[in-house]
Amino acid sequence: MPRFPFVLLLTAACAQPTEPVSDQTAELALAPNEGPAQDLGRVALEEQPSAAGDHARVTLDEGIAGIVEAGLPGADHERLVRLTTAAGALPAGSIVLDARHVDGVVVSLDRDHRLRVQDGSGRVLDEDVNAPLSVFGSRIAYARGEMPLQEIAVVDVHVGAPMSVTEGYAPAWNPALGPDGAFLFVSGRAGSAQLFRSTIGGTPAVIDTEVFPSSLTAPRFDGHLLAFEDEAGVAHALVVDPQEGAP
Repeated sequence: MPRFPFVLLLTAACAQPTEPVSDQTAELALAPNEGPAQDLGRVALEEQPSAAGDHARVTLDEGIAGIVEAGLPGADHERLVRLTTAAGALPAGSIVLDARHVDGVVVSLDRDHRLRVQDGSGRVLDEDVNAPLSVFGSRIAYARGEMPLQEIAVVDVHVGAPMSVTEGYAPAWNPALGPDGAFLFVSGRAGSAQLFRSTIGGTPAVIDTEVFPSSLTAPRFDGHLLAFEDEAGVAHALVVDPQEGAP
């Protein structure tokens, strides 16, 4: 059974008029982890096929790259990436679901769905984790559990002790972690996809929009702007008002 719900969305809309994505917005959505943009992170697929035929090159994070593998045993319709660079203690050639820099260390989401710190210790932060990983500071947000029971969880790479931050919103997926414990996520509990904004320990509020993060590329949220891609790879940007909880 696929672990990710897929929603094909090709147009962007929200409660207030959505302006065309500017060059500045595009830079926010696609910039590598440098300076203030480091917390936003990126996962970018290149359009050109690699030497592996239909396999595409992928940049998981700054300095962490690989090739998307298709048709591997146990793939379960997931994106599997064969690393072409080392990622912390993981050598090139390793297969992962995701790998990211998190506050000075590298974490990987391995094929067994365990989230590990790749510092040579093999320390496991959590189990039954699903890609993509959203990183802000030392925290990681992700969907945890089997479909259709996925909820959103957050863990600190240095502290451990993962905690569920949604309850009763399954299936929930594609979280975008921001500052001050704020995060957005997609939920299908109503029978169709809805976008929610919440804070850790808070009550989620629905955001009136017809487009949602629906790819395996992690959405990016800086507390004001949500930048993401749909399943077709179309880039979108939504301005989220933290005072009102919705656009």
